[in-house]
Amino acid sequence: MTEPLLHLAEAPHWEAARGTGTYEMSTRGRTLQEEGFIHLSLPHQLPGVARMLYGDDDRDLVVL
Repeated sequence: MTEPLLHLAEAPHWEAARGTGTYEMSTRGRTLQEEGFIHLSLPHQLPGVARMLYGDDDRDLVVL
């Protein structure tokens, strides 16, 4: 596979992780501990994931 795997993060969660050195979110409203893994997407999937999970939300997002 040559495409990168991407994660869509809520900006406040990512900023907190940068401060602590630990990112603990899996997806919207679910932690890594709850879900068991971090959700990743291929670049062509990201717009659909953003619409599905955050279409009703105006918070800033970060693509990792």
